[in-house]
Amino acid sequence: MARVNNQTIIEVWDRQEGVCAVCGDPLSETAYENHHLLRVADGGANDPNNIVLLCDRDEHLYAHGG
Repeated sequence: MARVNNQTIIEVWDRQEGVCAVCGDPLSETAYENHHLLRVADGGANDPNNIVLLCDRDEHLYAHGG
């Protein structure tokens, strides 16, 4: 898994105003996942424009299909 640095996480958190990119629920500072829109393996970058933050529930549903 690609490592996303803390500054990128802070930028994305601020952009999303601390809510999940899928459901809009407030994110917990200790229970969220960062998700690449375009996987690093497919040429995506660890750039704030390619990262969203998801609550644990939505990350599981999105990444693992339920």
